[in-house]
Amino acid sequence: MAWRFDQTLHGLFAVRDTVKPGAASVVEQLQRHGLKSFLLTGDNALTATSIAAQIGIAAENVFAEARPEQKAEFVKKLQQRGERVAFVATASTTRRRWSRRTLVSL
Repeated sequence: MAWRFDQTLHGLFAVRDTVKPGAASVVEQLQRHGLKSFLLTGDNALTATSIAAQIGIAAENVFAEARPEQKAEFVKKLQQRGERVAFVATASTTRRRWSRRTLVSL
C-alpha cells in the first residue's frame, strides 16, 4: 500500500496475511490420509499462492479471486463427482453463508 500526497510518495508499506498456527499440520495430516486440500479464496492470486505454499497446498489446488457463488459452484461440482466435502471457513460471514449448505463445517 502506498501513501501519496500532492503526487509525491510519502510512504509505502506491505500487508501480509498470517497463517493460523497449526494450519500446515492439519493439511499434512489430511494429505497423509489421502484427502485432497484446496484453497478457495477471494484474495488475489499472489496472496493465495503464498498462503497455500506455507501450509502445503499445491499451486494447482489454489483458486483465487473467487466470489462466494463461485466457491459454491466449485463445491457443488466436487459433490456431483461423488466427492465428500468438508469446508473450513475463517471469516464469520462465510461460515454463516455455508452453514446452510450440505457440507461438514469444521
